[in-house]
Amino acid sequence: MQDRALIQKLLNRIAAVKFLDNFKKKAIELNIKSYELSRAAGKIENAFSKTYSEMEDPRLSSFLRFWHAALNIVEARGEKADELNFNSLIDSELKEILTILNDINEADLKEFLRRHREFFLGLYVYVQLLKNKKAAAEEEIDAYERNLKIIAGDGNSGN
Repeated sequence: MQDRALIQKLLNRIAAVKFLDNFKKKAIELNIKSYELSRAAGKIENAFSKTYSEMEDPRLSSFLRFWHAALNIVEARGEKADELNFNSLIDSELKEILTILNDINEADLKEFLRRHREFFLGLYVYVQLLKNKKAAAEEEIDAYERNLKIIAGDGNSGN
């Protein structure tokens, strides 16, 4: 598989991790426990925790069940569920990841990576998390690291 496709797959994983992280933060702010969320979604008690901690990319239907469960929990308390507005789960960092994903097919990959050098350097933390959790394919990590060396070297040489 070409580096572009591998990097896209890795970015998809990072976007999913970031999105779930934003959702979990909102759930914590709303005092919703992971086991409550899992139960209310009709899943086993550790389903959400497992998905989150293993950095899985949940199916859309699974995420929607968790999201809907969170809405129901909040509304059952007589509270407004405004904080769970779908748009509130997409912060500026996630928007940037999604924009890059949408634009990565333009032009030459190396040139694209150089133009977005700081962004790709900033992904290192996420890539290491995925690598440590074995939540990304080795070939995806290799493609990122191979291209990271190229663009990291560009910054040192003044290019």
